[in-house]
Amino acid sequence: MSSNQPLVSVYCMAYNHEKYIRDCLEGFIMQKTTFPFEVIVHDDASCDRTAEVIREFEIKYPEIIKPIYEEENQFQKNKFLLRDIIFPRVKGKYVAICEGDDYWTDENKLQDQVGLLENHPDCHFCVAGVEEVSLNKTPLHVYHPADRIDEQFISPDSFINYVDSYSFQTSSYMMRYDDWKDYILDPPEFRKSSDVGDLPMLLYFGSLGKTGYINRIMSCYRRGAVASYSAQRIKWSEEQRIAHWMKTIKTWKAFDSFSKGRFHDTCAKAVARPMFDMNIVTCNAKAFLKKENIPYFRALPFKKRVYVLAALLLKKTVRRLYRNKINKFEKRLSGAWH
Repeated sequence: MSSNQPLVSVYCMAYNHEKYIRDCLEGFIMQKTTFPFEVIVHDDASCDRTAEVIREFEIKYPEIIKPIYEEENQFQKNKFLLRDIIFPRVKGKYVAICEGDDYWTDENKLQDQVGLLENHPDCHFCVAGVEEVSLNKTPLHVYHPADRIDEQFISPDSFINYVDSYSFQTSSYMMRYDDWKDYILDPPEFRKSSDVGDLPMLLYFGSLGKTGYINRIMSCYRRGAVASYSAQRIKWSEEQRIAHWMKTIKTWKAFDSFSKGRFHDTCAKAVARPMFDMNIVTCNAKAFLKKENIPYFRALPFKKRVYVLAALLLKKTVRRLYRNKINKFEKRLSGAWH
């Protein structure tokens, strides 16, 4: 590797992130490393000043910030952004991710993650702690992972269990280029099934071998940013939520097949959760009473359990009379597990 060859390539997808992209870019620039790294920032024809902010950083830090400015929105044209646009530009031995509305807070993030992967060739993936914040960066006291993890190296069997509870957020990911290349150019079937990007990534890279975990907060996930997944999901109709749950079920089943049943118990549990949600929304009382759904029902607060029972037992009458309340509950429920 030449002295100018980046050891790490970071890719950042941005769209209408004018209010947030500066925090994201500053998180890149503040990194203290003993090696060169590059940041490939893709602006997908934003309608606001996102591109202007990126240009400002490009001019000041041309050796780090490598922007791609689209004149037409490529996502709306159904382009494969990672495969067709990002992948050909990646030069590093390692790949890291940070969306344009999230940001890094630890100046040693890249250095420490690279150090872990360099010293442990049997590790294929590295993750760290992430804190959720509001649009104005107010801490929400929500963390990924939510519970304490004492292991520095997580076995695939343990890691897939953590995936079911969405313990690791995208801004903390780092993986080896060779693994990432295979994932992008020859995607497994469960990646094609998913309507979100992080779930299949966690399943794939976490199943390859040990995952290194750095037990400190290294980045922030901004909940509810414009065009973000969390903001869009709040507006989903009942049909959209059911379609999402169906894709989630299909993803876990396809992963179970891909992994030849190695993680079957975890996959079955992960399938049961969206099935539970769908049974509530569709008032399928018979399916809801199945044994595997009871733990999810018991985990709900008392008030939500009352709503669930009302929706299931009284069905259409209650749904007509209390449609607005039930709709609000269902939207809260659809985000309760993530």
